[in-house]
Amino acid sequence: MKSITTPLSAYKQAHQLLWKRNFWKYLIWPVLISFVITLLLLAGYVAVGDYLVSNVEEYFFGEEKIPAWLKAIFWLGVLFLFSGPLYVGFRGLVMICYGPFLDNLSQEIEREVNAEVRNAERSFIESIKRPTIMFVWTFAASIGVLLGGIAVGAIPLAGVILAALLPFPFQMFLSGVAYIDPYLDRANYSPKESFAAIRKHFGGVALFAMIGLVIQAIPIIGWFIGPTYSVIAGVLYGIRVEKDCPLPTKPAPGLASDQHEEAGAG
Repeated sequence: MKSITTPLSAYKQAHQLLWKRNFWKYLIWPVLISFVITLLLLAGYVAVGDYLVSNVEEYFFGEEKIPAWLKAIFWLGVLFLFSGPLYVGFRGLVMICYGPFLDNLSQEIEREVNAEVRNAERSFIESIKRPTIMFVWTFAASIGVLLGGIAVGAIPLAGVILAALLPFPFQMFLSGVAYIDPYLDRANYSPKESFAAIRKHFGGVALFAMIGLVIQAIPIIGWFIGPTYSVIAGVLYGIRVEKDCPLPTKPAPGLASDQHEEAGAG
C-alpha cells in the first residue's frame, strides 16, 4: 500500500508547494531548458526513425517504396522498442540541466517539510557531476533492460508476451531514479548507496515515474510542467527513502581504537 500512497502523496505535496508556496520561481530557467530538450529529442527521434525506415526500405525493397501500412507498423515497432531508453535518457538529461538549480529548491523543500536544512554550496561543475553519473548508470541499465527484453522475446509465445510486459516497470523505475537521487546526494549517499536505497522502493518509484509520464504526455503544457512536478515530488520522495533506508551510523574518528584499547586493558 505504501508503494501507492507515497508517490501519490509526493505529487500532491509537490502541487501545493509549486503553486501555493511559489516554488515555481526557482525553476523558470530549467523549465525552459527542459522544453528545448523535449523538442530536440522529438526532432532527433523523427530523424533516426526516418533514417532507419529509409535503410530498411532500400535493403528489402530496393527502388520500390515501402507500403504505407508496413511503414506504420515499422514506426510503431521502433517506438515500442526504443521508447524505454529514450525516455530514461530524456529524464536524465533534464536532471543534468536542473542540477545547478536544485540546491536552493531542495533547501526550501527541506525547510518546509523537515524544518531543518542541509547547507550545501557547490560549484557549477559539482552540481552537474552527480546527475551526470546517475544519467550514465540509468541509461546503461535501460539499454541492458532493452537487450534483456530482446533476448527473452526470442522464446516462442511466452517469451514474446514477457518481453512486451516486463521491461515497462523496469524502465519506469530507472526513469524515476534520477529525480529522487538529488536529495539523497545532499544527504551524503554515494551513487551506489542511493541506488540501493531507491531500489528497495521499486514499486513506488515505478509508479512515481508513471505519474510523471502521464503529466509529461499532456501536449505542450505537460512538456513544461511535467519535469517540474517530478523534480519537487522527487525531493519529497527522497526524504521518505532516507527515513526508510537511513545510512548506517559511522563511528567517530578514534572511537574504534579507543574501544580496542579499553578491551585490551580489561
